[in-house]
Parts: sequence; structure tokens; C-alpha cells
Amino acid sequence: MKKALNFMIILVFSVLLCGANLTTKVNAPQTVKLAYNPKAGSSTKYLMMMTAATIMEGQSKEKAAVPIKSTTKVNATFTQKINKVDTEGNIDMSVTYNDVSFELEQAGEKTSIPLGDKIAGRSTQVRISKDGKILEMKGLGGDLPAELKDFNIQKLYPQVNPSFPAGELKMGDTWTQNVEETTPLAEGVSLVQKMKIDYTLTGLSELKGYKCAVIGMKVKMNITGRWDKKTENNTGGVGLESSGEGTGVMNYAYNASKLVDSKMDMNVNSLMKIGSGAQAQESKIKQNITINMEMVR
Repeated sequence: MKKALNFMIILVFSVLLCGANLTTKVNAPQTVKLAYNPKAGSSTKYLMMMTAATIMEGQSKEKAAVPIKSTTKVNATFTQKINKVDTEGNIDMSVTYNDVSFELEQAGEKTSIPLGDKIAGRSTQVRISKDGKILEMKGLGGDLPAELKDFNIQKLYPQVNPSFPAGELKMGDTWTQNVEETTPLAEGVSLVQKMKIDYTLTGLSELKGYKCAVIGMKVKMNITGRWDKKTENNTGGVGLESSGEGTGVMNYAYNASKLVDSKMDMNVNSLMKIGSGAQAQESKIKQNITINMEMVR
């Protein structure tokens, strides 16, 4: 079961990453053509908070195990700086990590892992097009602590850049983004993430001194993973199948080209299989996940 819990931590982070890909949004007066137009030299600091309530029910061939309930909390702060905007509107930005903390509560016991001293000052380099497509991403580089290698920490930065549709949008208009990404998490471990995101331009707001577009989101996601490395008690590895649905809303400052805040709630059901044959164990996992993100500077 310890191996299952370790893999569940990876799953929690992967769902955070999927959700993080949703945390920026679009422009909108009455009609608007959406594109990123940030100013070179500008910077924004963000706080991301994720809480996942998890129930894991394990079962071997012989008997079912007592369900395990846990709560995971991840807080991350980072600063996005726009370094350059070229003549075609492509944007070079750096994302510098300020702090990351991880907390797991189970059976009344809390385990906290502060990671700020491990990554403070490290940066990821990202290049995107004016319509939000990721053109290039360079990781943190250098030797990372063992805790961070398992989670591919550079992905904690939300790619707050949904692809924008062509043409003008008006209130009530919808558009869809399909995302597929393979994320290596550790030696022998990778996750294939697929998402369908439906966006709706629902209105306007003013928040923290910014005129914002209010964007509704509906998300369907699927995650598959396979760990073929031998486990402690068998040679079957670990397999994972997850599916989930979520809804969210965000406020996007369309003149300043930056996210002000967002919230996403997701329900995720997973089936994890450890080992093979007579020794195989299956775990069913239900998660309710909330991801909040806000501009703090």
C-alpha cells in the first residue's frame, strides 16, 4: 500500500498540472479578437492553491482493504516575467519559482514538505505565440532534489495560455480546446493526459483595478500511466487509468493580458493496478480537487 500511496501523490500532482493548464483566459468587450499582447519587461506574481480530498479502496484477489482517506494540499508561488515580444507577436517569458509546499494528512497525521529552499530562484523558459500556443519550453535545468525529480516540478507553473479562436467573440460565444500531453514524472514513469475544454465568454467584471473577461469552463480529462519498474513485492509494475470532469470560472484582464484569478473544481475517478497475476492488487480512487489561482502582485 505504501507504493500505492506514493503513486497517488504523483497522480495528485498530475491532476494539478492538468488543471493548471486551464488557469488563464480570454478578453472581451462586446466583441473582441483574443490574443496575447503583454508588455516586455512586465511581471506578475501568482499563488496557486490545490486541495485534493481522496478516498482509496484497495482490493487484492483474496480480500478488500479498509478504505484510506487523505487530504493533500499544494501551495506554489511563482513570478512570470515577459522578457521579449518579437515582431510576429511571439512571447518569450521566464517563470521563476518562489516557493512550493506540500502537505498530506491521513489518519489524523500530517506530513509537510517545504520545497522552497530546493527551487527558490530557479526558472523555466517558455515561448508562446500570440494566440496562446506553446512553441517551446525549457526546464529548470541542473540537479534537482529527489522529491522534485518525481514530480517534474517545472510543470507546476500553469501554462496560463489557452489557445484563442480565430475571429471576433461576443458574449455567450463558446470554443473548444483539445490538449494531449505526455509527461515523464520519474524513471520508468510517464503520464498521458488528454483534455477537452469548452470555454464560454459569460460577461465582464472589474477586479483588482482591472477590467476582466469572465470565462466559464467545462473540462473532461483522461490520464493513463504505466510504471514498469519492479515494485517492492512483485514484478508487475503499476498501471493507472483516470477520468474526470470539472467546471470553473476565471477573470482575465484583457487589456493587460494577464490572469487575475481562477477557480476549478474537479471530480476524478481512478483505477490503479499494482502487480500482475494472483498477486495483483487493485485500488479504486475517488478525488474531489479544487484548484485556486490568484494574482498577488
